[in-house]
Amino acid sequence: MLPNIIQFSLKEGYFAEYESLIQEIEQNDFVTRVFFEEAPTKNLAGKTYSIEIILLVLVIFFIFVVITLIKNTLKLLFLSNKESIRTMQMTGATIGYISKPYLRQAVKNGLMSGIIAVVSLVVTIYWWSGYAVFSDQVLAISVYSCLLIVLIIGVLLSWLSTRNSVKKYLSQPVEEWEW
Repeated sequence: MLPNIIQFSLKEGYFAEYESLIQEIEQNDFVTRVFFEEAPTKNLAGKTYSIEIILLVLVIFFIFVVITLIKNTLKLLFLSNKESIRTMQMTGATIGYISKPYLRQAVKNGLMSGIIAVVSLVVTIYWWSGYAVFSDQVLAISVYSCLLIVLIIGVLLSWLSTRNSVKKYLSQPVEEWEW
């Protein structure tokens, strides 16, 4: 005859006292053996730290790539519009007037990038959670607020980097622009 088996999982708050819980369970007369996996709980912190370091390196790399792409794209855009910008400057157009179309386009690009990022995150969360809808309202609200923050950061990052580049180039004479 096979013995009965009781299987359970500990909540996160009880991980520190799992040894005392095992001893309490073993003291019962009807318990013949207690088996528990000790390795996953002890090695978990080291594994997550390694993953965090790898993700940090990837984030820094992608930030560098994004900044380089924005800088080079704006440089190409300004050089292609060099003659019209020179004409506007000669007729007395202000830096704010010249920069408006570039800033508008930056906000559109940031909004599109933010939407793409939000959709990607939603698809990833949906796939990762096993096609389950968020049942906990607090979790759903925090996820939706994080998605809104990602969208806002996408627009702000694009607008700020474009504004700084536009000011940098438009404060110099067109002849001094370098490639």
